[in-house]
Amino acid sequence: MNEERKLVTVLFADVVGSAALGHQHDPEVVWSALKQAFGELQQVLQTHGATVEKLMGDAVMAVFGVPMVHDDTGAGEGGAFVTGRVMGDTVNLAARLQQAAEPGEILIGPLTHRLTERSVRCGTMRSIVARGIGTVDAFPVEGLLADLPHAEGDLAGFRAPLIGRVRAMSDLRDAYQSVRENKRAYSITVFGGGGAGKSRLASEFISATNGSTVLRGRCLPYGKGITFWPLQEMLRADTATNPRDDSRAISQKIRTRLEASLEGSSESMEPILERLAVLIGGAADDGAPALQSQAAGQDLRWAVRRYFELRAGDKALTLVFEDIHWAEPTLLDLIGYLSDSTQAPIFLVCLARPELLDLRPEWGRPAPNAAAINLEPLSPEETRRMMAGLLQTDFLSESIHAVIGGQAAGNPLFIEEFVKMLLETGQIRSEDGHWRAASPAVSPPPPTVQALIAARLDRLPEEVRRLLQQAAVIGEVFSSDALTAIATPNDLEADLNQALRRDLIVDLHSPGLIEGRSYQFKHILVHDAAYAGLSKENRLTLHDRLGRWLEQINRDAQAYGDIVAFHSEQAYLLSRELHRTKTPELAHRAFGHLLGAGRRAYALGDIGAALILFRRCVNALADAEVSLAEAAEAKALLALATSMAEQAVGTRTLLDEAIRACRLAGSPEVLYELLIWRGARLGDDDIQHGAALVEEAVSLAEETGNSRLIARARVDRTRIAEFAGNLDEMARLLEDAYPYVREHGDRATLADLLGRLADCTVDVPGKLGQGLKYAEEAYANAQATSSKYYAALGRTVAARVINFADPGRAVAIALEATALARESGAPRPIARAYEALGEARYESGAYREARAAYEQGLSVPNPSEMAFIAPELEYMLALTCLKLGDLTAARHHAEAARGGAVKEDVHASGLALAALAAVSGREGNTVEAEGLFKQALEIIDATAYRERSAFIRELLAEFLLSQGRAAEARPLLEWAHDFYAEPVLVRRRARIEALLAQCVSVPTTGSGA
Repeated sequence: MNEERKLVTVLFADVVGSAALGHQHDPEVVWSALKQAFGELQQVLQTHGATVEKLMGDAVMAVFGVPMVHDDTGAGEGGAFVTGRVMGDTVNLAARLQQAAEPGEILIGPLTHRLTERSVRCGTMRSIVARGIGTVDAFPVEGLLADLPHAEGDLAGFRAPLIGRVRAMSDLRDAYQSVRENKRAYSITVFGGGGAGKSRLASEFISATNGSTVLRGRCLPYGKGITFWPLQEMLRADTATNPRDDSRAISQKIRTRLEASLEGSSESMEPILERLAVLIGGAADDGAPALQSQAAGQDLRWAVRRYFELRAGDKALTLVFEDIHWAEPTLLDLIGYLSDSTQAPIFLVCLARPELLDLRPEWGRPAPNAAAINLEPLSPEETRRMMAGLLQTDFLSESIHAVIGGQAAGNPLFIEEFVKMLLETGQIRSEDGHWRAASPAVSPPPPTVQALIAARLDRLPEEVRRLLQQAAVIGEVFSSDALTAIATPNDLEADLNQALRRDLIVDLHSPGLIEGRSYQFKHILVHDAAYAGLSKENRLTLHDRLGRWLEQINRDAQAYGDIVAFHSEQAYLLSRELHRTKTPELAHRAFGHLLGAGRRAYALGDIGAALILFRRCVNALADAEVSLAEAAEAKALLALATSMAEQAVGTRTLLDEAIRACRLAGSPEVLYELLIWRGARLGDDDIQHGAALVEEAVSLAEETGNSRLIARARVDRTRIAEFAGNLDEMARLLEDAYPYVREHGDRATLADLLGRLADCTVDVPGKLGQGLKYAEEAYANAQATSSKYYAALGRTVAARVINFADPGRAVAIALEATALARESGAPRPIARAYEALGEARYESGAYREARAAYEQGLSVPNPSEMAFIAPELEYMLALTCLKLGDLTAARHHAEAARGGAVKEDVHASGLALAALAAVSGREGNTVEAEGLFKQALEIIDATAYRERSAFIRELLAEFLLSQGRAAEARPLLEWAHDFYAEPVLVRRRARIEALLAQCVSVPTTGSGA
């Protein structure tokens, strides 16, 4: 018998009192009686589909499911490994249950009880201590609730009619028609559990669209790192590309498609072509920087959307995203971005299980460009109609409805599979033109669909079952050429046709990876059951073969990089579990592919996926024999991704360990990244050490001669001046670096520089006009950068500067920043983005909305990582609560700001005191308020934060005016009025002038105006 894993039921039976019989009677007489008893028992067992595994003195072990799983095998305690004999936990548990049973008693385990509760009546549960297993719940069987007939048959596959989906189909058609008429995108999500008929509904809808362009893509259940796989499927199908194409061929095919779409238009196709070529998976660019990519992130989203807009033209383009409950967050965001298009009629149909809502509760909520359809279980009447359609008759007995209707629970797939099983086993048959149950009290089919499918698979000819198991290693969608590459099927076409006839797979009528055809398992449960039947040894071999074949069909292609990494990792993990000698070799291979996949995800700005891949890569180091440099780089990249995602406690320790390793053996570029990130973290609590690390990084960059890295260093070195609060020196260094960075730096570096320059001008009188220009340029570069992390930070700084002149536009930019920051998953950008949003709403007078924004900023994870951010959010939240009249909340947040501000952060310390002073003044604590205001001004006036000085003077003047002390308020307001003299600050100046009007006398000419 071939080695495989099977769903089985194991029975142990023992003769009570056999030892006493042997003592009282002649041994030969006892043995004769036992042989007769065992013979009768063996006949009963075999009649019910069991195989007697072995006789052990006065006991017998029998197994249901070997050599063939039957429709009731699922009523067993679990799976077992079958080679020359059956072994596993199922066998051990059955033996322990037999040992614990009383004479004449039958005990079953918890899984068997759950699966047979509709057919077996049990007594009160009791716990037993099973040696080697632990405490187990055992159930004594008291009787049967139904007979258990058994029969076998053979049946070719057939297709179920579409029943009970009239409303859903109407909604799809109406939405599609609206897309065609309004010429804008619209997304509709079809929700339903496994087997609810989502894919079938989509297929029926597509068939009814009269040949319009439809592209389909599937999310893979193991896709963390396969973020854009569905898009790659769509684009490869639309551009006729394949993995053997090199980058030039891919670009040419995309160009051909774009030229047809852009005919008569002056729009350039190059920006779209460049990004899609990378996405589809052309040859890697050896000149691309290791940790940055120019064709990813925000501009990649734009390129994808623009391509589909051009492909749609004036006619509706339908994009079907299947199984988006497995999609990465980045893909979900991109789908939302596509649905926001107003330039072309793009109809997005998303198929998802309800589990998607656990991650995205808002997904599918009604919106101008989105809706959702929920596929509910079929009603009893619809179940009857479906069964009648399957059996092609309107005359079905009530016994058939009772067998299927009660178990299928209105799930179309379950109904179809139950009917097929009953037909195959002869439990329903045609008599005189009518379908009838085999007996008045027919037994229910297997209580789970998994068991049902496993039983169907086990009845297949061995070569067909083996083929499906091998196909399951490839995935839910597989191709004949991939099958040929990893196995040696006897007659591939004949075996596939048998599986097609039995309705276990579907012909997709599309080409394979290179040649041949593509197929799909009828349902993911069929795939899972087939894969579960493979022994781990066979899984190891097939995963390894598949990964190597995918790598060989085009070694430079990136399209299958993540999939190769997955299969190489599975081979390694299985080898380690089985203690094989080739484990180190497979670990080394998995390490390399996971590292490459992680690098690609990192370069695309998908930090979440990169983090997962780098963790798996570092895990492989337990067995992989790699160089010190390779190990150091993997650990460094994991530390960087962890630091950016800030999802783990001990991030700083990870960075320190990675720095030590990279100093001994590691690339300068990676070490530079580590030093800068660690220096920034130290800037929060050890400015001197942080500055030393930044200086080391800058020197390292200069030594490499890498102009891109040098450009980054010239921006990053300004952190030292920033740590010290020397804004004038920081501005000077940034202005000196500007020409070099424009020429040699990447977009992220340029956006960072421009944002810092813009931020510096805020505190220099007469410079804000130039600062606004920097902010606009920073915003433009942030839109083009490939990293969501830097795209969010660039927008945040731009919004904060633009807020001085145009709060409304600042709100819009800050909203973009919050969305991108959340996609990046990093708390600091999230908090900063919400801070900018709060400031813009505060400036525009929308205080309730400002409060919500500040509270959102404070709610991000890992507040300990934001020592310099939380106090700033707190003091502005205190002032916002004052505007809303909530003195209790204002006092709470002002105290939190003062308590949270670290000693080195004079900016936050001064503003926290000012907020506390304003609260005290409103509470009537005049003396306390004056003292706090004085302290705040002393702290801030000793720094270069002149704009904050003007802000505090405004707060103090408001307090003094409330006390009737206009003469004291006037010079404070005049100082602020002079500071806001630039024409672009007309809003701020008008606010100060309104306060000046409340003073005893108003100057005839505005000082500094």
